[in-house]
Amino acid sequence: MRREQTLQPRGDRASTWALALGIASFAGAFVPAIGEFIAAPAALAAIVLGLIGLRRYETYRVSRAAPAAAGVIMGTIALLVVAFVLLATGF
Repeated sequence: MRREQTLQPRGDRASTWALALGIASFAGAFVPAIGEFIAAPAALAAIVLGLIGLRRYETYRVSRAAPAAAGVIMGTIALLVVAFVLLATGF
């Protein structure tokens, strides 16, 4: 009996990182001091890595698109929240 390998394929790391950064940026966007300096760059990285993950899914190099899509969505929402907070507080 063969034991299944539990490691993710090498190309799926962008999607995983996109999801992790999307969650972190979404949570950090609601903390005023952290939002501008940590959440915004993390959100941008989540969006870029999520788009890379979605591109890899479209070219059949990875088997899942959900983490990449969730990372893009959460990163976009976090970036919008940070922008709204910056505009509301007057920079």
